[in-house]
Amino acid sequence: MKAIHGLALLCLLSAGTALATDSPARPAPYLQLKYFEPTGGDGDGQGRGGLGFSYGFDLKLADTEPDVWRSDEKFSQWRLGLKADGNVAFDADLNPADFLKTAFDFLYEYSWVQNYRSDLPADCNPQDPATMANCPDDLSGDALRLAGGASASLESDQRFDNKAYTYGGVLAVVYNPAPSSPAARLNPFEAPFRLLRQLTGEELGSMPAPNSFPVLRLAYERVDPDQDDARKAAEGTLQAYDRIGAEIGFTTVAGRASGKRVNFDLSWRIFQEIAPSAAVRAADLDRFQYLAAALELDGGWRLTYTTGKLPFDQRNDDVWELGYRFHFE
Repeated sequence: MKAIHGLALLCLLSAGTALATDSPARPAPYLQLKYFEPTGGDGDGQGRGGLGFSYGFDLKLADTEPDVWRSDEKFSQWRLGLKADGNVAFDADLNPADFLKTAFDFLYEYSWVQNYRSDLPADCNPQDPATMANCPDDLSGDALRLAGGASASLESDQRFDNKAYTYGGVLAVVYNPAPSSPAARLNPFEAPFRLLRQLTGEELGSMPAPNSFPVLRLAYERVDPDQDDARKAAEGTLQAYDRIGAEIGFTTVAGRASGKRVNFDLSWRIFQEIAPSAAVRAADLDRFQYLAAALELDGGWRLTYTTGKLPFDQRNDDVWELGYRFHFE
């Protein structure tokens, strides 16, 4: 089983620019070296800090030729991918987010892209250079991407003392409204950052940041635990169970500092067991939630705050991290 996570790490470290992606649903691969310091939570901040790294990627293994239908703005395709993310501490006993997940996804992807906004003036034709003077600066239209299908994964802690196999279905939704649309201008996630961009002299100013609408991923999984000390202690045995999961991610431009752009991203993950036993509920093993918020300076330096717990965690932790993230784009 260690070979699966080993393959994931090898793909990440060796692929370089070959793994680049232009889809916000598939962020570019990264490797982050960091120092982490627990400051609160169930452990009351008594945990010791340490060094480690985190990684993540979504690698396209195979896909079909896009099937264009109805118009050149709509197309679909099938895709087979390998996706992984995890957090590793050089001293495994100190890891505050000891969770690795490697998954194979077989997805049907549908995309709708409005090449140009629908409210262009009558004397504006983006395909006619002679009329470009009559066109607004912002020509972009809306874009929607849906990806749904089957997924199989291996979840574990970094020592592989606890691990489980999961099988189920996933759905990802990515919506990018046109910058001039009400949806983009009234995006509540963006509101405080527009002010910060203006105050810090960021050239984007009050304009909506690209790809700043939240990305949603849903999952319904059958979880088959192979080793899980906490569940076995609670129930006396290990049995497969059903679980729903959700992840919401958001990223935007926060402003400028020392002449460099500062980006902000936020992600929230939840894993909720369906119809857990009384013993599992009493041991607080039926629900796991994890929130991460980060500021990243162009160039790679990244300050992150996390709170909550992930599967296999026994307690909630509040943790600050400072590290340098390498993006393979």
